[in-house]
Amino acid sequence: ATAVDDDFPLTGNLMSITAQPSTAGTVTLGSAAAFVPTATIDAVDDFIVWKNTLTVNQQNVSFEYLRLTQIGSISAGDLDNISLDMSGTEIATGELVAGLIGQDLIFDLTASPVSITKGLTKTLTVYADIVGGANKTMRLSVEKKSDIFLKDAAFGCYVLVSGTVPSRTGIQTIQQGTIIMTKAADSPSGNVVDNSSNISLAKFDVKANGEEIKINNLQVQVYTSDSVYSLRNGILLLDGVQVGNTANILATTTVGVTDYTTFNIYQKIAAGTTKTLEVKADIYGCNAAACASNGLTAGGTILVKVIGGDLDNAQGMKSLNMIDAPGTVTAGTTLTVGTGALTLVVNSAYGDQSVSAGSDTKIGSYNLSAGAYDTANISSFEVTVATTSVTYPTGPASTEFSDFSNLYLVYDGNTTAAKGTVSGTNNFSVITSLAPSKTMTIDVWATIQSGAAGGVQT
Repeated sequence: ATAVDDDFPLTGNLMSITAQPSTAGTVTLGSAAAFVPTATIDAVDDFIVWKNTLTVNQQNVSFEYLRLTQIGSISAGDLDNISLDMSGTEIATGELVAGLIGQDLIFDLTASPVSITKGLTKTLTVYADIVGGANKTMRLSVEKKSDIFLKDAAFGCYVLVSGTVPSRTGIQTIQQGTIIMTKAADSPSGNVVDNSSNISLAKFDVKANGEEIKINNLQVQVYTSDSVYSLRNGILLLDGVQVGNTANILATTTVGVTDYTTFNIYQKIAAGTTKTLEVKADIYGCNAAACASNGLTAGGTILVKVIGGDLDNAQGMKSLNMIDAPGTVTAGTTLTVGTGALTLVVNSAYGDQSVSAGSDTKIGSYNLSAGAYDTANISSFEVTVATTSVTYPTGPASTEFSDFSNLYLVYDGNTTAAKGTVSGTNNFSVITSLAPSKTMTIDVWATIQSGAAGGVQT
């Protein structure tokens, strides 16, 4: 063994502890229990799980840190999308994690503290989506004064909060799950084409909160500006897979009328999970139950709604309680009915021409426009060619089809294969499309044989 050689005892630096200045900032915490609205709650989004006030006096302070302890029976994964709001402004997000007692919810703002001016009272609110925890309890608390870090801006010392500590909410019992239905961000909008089949009319995000929920059926309605009985061949898809039966969807022209079609789907959605519900049908408005004729007209409108309210059409798999799916009427986006159309006109920028024979020559130019309601898929172009006579001072001259060769088209940046032999009617197979309200220029080219005279028209 080796002995340590030094003068003992060793004495460290003397640290003097001074009293906090009497003019340092003071912070008072209110009572969280005063903000609890009810002891029994449903699992919903954006629920206030804790709320309290901070009153600052004497000096400005920086709010750096807040630790809440969850001392109910819910699990860490039962709360999601947790945020901390200060008097209407979100200042931090957090996550419920396992702690020594229950779970901890920490909001760390040390990298970017929030300043609170002396003389003001700020309201702290914690929001969360309750995605699990049916039949369990929830209670959040500031258990110790050291769970809040507040630094005096003038003296640089930390301020010990006073007031109600522990600051606990009342005990809240999550009674049952809920189905939250909202219009999806990519729900169809704009135009649909009359007489088209299997068209997407609306998309909805369907979320199960609190527990796994089985949806037994959904009630779907179509609101139309045209007086029709139903839309033909309605179906529902959940995450892209058809669920339930195929049926005509009852329609109404009167807002609030409860004409609807019930689709029995019997689908489970896990707690905290969001699925996409899509409604499809033919753009064909049945004038009667027999659906013998289409009553939709160009310019008419279609709006899909999923009926909500006191329905008891779903059931919680843990609570076994009957649940409304959804709780309120949820609507898609109003769609306008139209007809697909293509319009072909002569390109006014390319008029009659005088050209020299013996070269590759543009012999026609056209503009093709699509209507506003649908993309047009184009599989072929048909070009007719007619020769004409032209009278010169020396006498008439005429052209024949044999005076032309290598006929081809240039369209939308593409060039077709050339036809060596030209006839009165010439077909070109293509694979292209024209988006709604777009225009495509189509140029007709051919080689004019040397010595040809007269005229040609496409």
